Amino acid sequence: MEKDPRVISIIPKPVKCELTSEDFFINKETKIIFNPKFQPVAEYLQAILSNPTGFTLSLEKTEDDSLSKNAIHLLLVDDTEKFRNESYSLVVNSDGIILHASHSNGIFYAIQTLRQLLPIEIESKMVEKVSWIIPGINIFDSPRFKWRGFMLDEGRHFHGINVVKRILDVMALHKLNVFHWHLTEDQGWRIDVKKYPKLAKVGAWRKASQIGGYKSFIRKKRSNIPHGGYYTHEDLREIVEYAQNLHIMVVPEIDLPGHSRALLAAYPEYSCTGGPFEVATDWGIFKDVLCPGKEQVFTFLEEILKEIVPIFPSPYFHIGGDEAPKDRWKTCSDCQKRIVDNNLSNENDLQQYFTTRLVKLLKNFNKIPIGWNEILPVQYDELDQDVIGQHWLHGDEIVVDHLRQGRKCIISRFFYTYLDYPYTMTPLRKSYMFDPIPEELEQIHRRNILGLEAPLWTEWIPTVSRIDWQTFPRLTALAEVAWSQQEKNYANFRKRLPRFLLRLDKLGIKYAKETVVDPSKIKRLFKFLVMVLQDPQNNVS
Repeated sequence: MEKDPRVISIIPKPVKCELTSEDFFINKETKIIFNPKFQPVAEYLQAILSNPTGFTLSLEKTEDDSLSKNAIHLLLVDDTEKFRNESYSLVVNSDGIILHASHSNGIFYAIQTLRQLLPIEIESKMVEKVSWIIPGINIFDSPRFKWRGFMLDEGRHFHGINVVKRILDVMALHKLNVFHWHLTEDQGWRIDVKKYPKLAKVGAWRKASQIGGYKSFIRKKRSNIPHGGYYTHEDLREIVEYAQNLHIMVVPEIDLPGHSRALLAAYPEYSCTGGPFEVATDWGIFKDVLCPGKEQVFTFLEEILKEIVPIFPSPYFHIGGDEAPKDRWKTCSDCQKRIVDNNLSNENDLQQYFTTRLVKLLKNFNKIPIGWNEILPVQYDELDQDVIGQHWLHGDEIVVDHLRQGRKCIISRFFYTYLDYPYTMTPLRKSYMFDPIPEELEQIHRRNILGLEAPLWTEWIPTVSRIDWQTFPRLTALAEVAWSQQEKNYANFRKRLPRFLLRLDKLGIKYAKETVVDPSKIKRLFKFLVMVLQDPQNNVS
């Protein structure tokens, strides 16, 4: 199957793709000729081609658009209407290869397509006796959404720099451009903050971990093996730079005011009760959260942001805001005083007050805040219009209402995009057929949907192999949903998928190979999920 170079199986599927009869062969004399604006991506292409082929292709910088034979041309075009930020064209004929784009990320995505036109050995180290043939082809391509994301939760399980870089590499192949990095949780704080050293020394480590899958919410079982780790400022900068070279934006998340047990274990004075607390060893939702009634909480958060925000050049910063129980606030004199002093109606308004204060802090740092859909106002409508909602839980009517208000949203509907869910609950077809745009949303408001993001929550994912298995090939399907503009055709996607998976094999990705599910299991799992959602604090103190 893979030996036939004229079988095209590009994922995500391009807008236009036409085969021709003029193939091109890369050899040791082939040059890479590039516009000066494209030097970094030219060097990236050289590295991709040199390792497996053994050819160190020469680089030649020029602003001349004339074409040479036996060359790969990276050409700048001025037509920014047709060639928008990430658009590209790719032409292969017997003389060479021509990549056109108005921006370097367009050329970068053209290179990812070129990778898929080459033999799968291009993903290996040096190999011999391979004919580096590329079929004659004309491609024009442009993404459907500008936000094509993957989220990794490292609060529950810490994986480290090398694992993150590996994920970023595979994201690039999928033309994904946002790495949402969930870095704080009840079970671990993963960022070194020099002003508050106990966040890493205490908050990054737990004594044990709950194991046994979703059923252990009922019968808890623990590993009793300590787990932890955190990133230094140098580590974070290294990851950000690595991602930038792959045209991936890193968006960090500090989840506030809930999911903050690890923070409170380090600094219990910022809770309503004063603690003491330990870093959580169970999963779930915890009643002890930050206290919005205490003014020193906002000073504390401002100092943390002042130290962390400059590390991340992204214009966005994620503040979480999900699953924040109000139990402690109801009995906290500081919180109740805050409610009275600010003419708030209840504890839900108090969270909006907290969020508004946090948003103002971030805007002072020139950041656009993002939060899970719990932060979006329903009646209390004082939240800054620029705040972006990440829609995960509620029905379409909630997100449609906010989009009609002119607010921006990222779509992460959990039943379709959550990669930690079993394949019995979210099979490959279900993810592929998901459309992030609600049918009832008027065309004029659809531009307020920034795009699609697939989260991977890691409660039950302690290893790299498990990350691979849960993530792929569902992320492959969702990458096509986020990029491709054609009407979905699952049969066609499945026809192209095996060839793409051969490339993941070469990259060492241990994806889930079984996509057939037992329908009887779906009903049992659905009943269990309903039980958990109805009682989210189920067996969690």
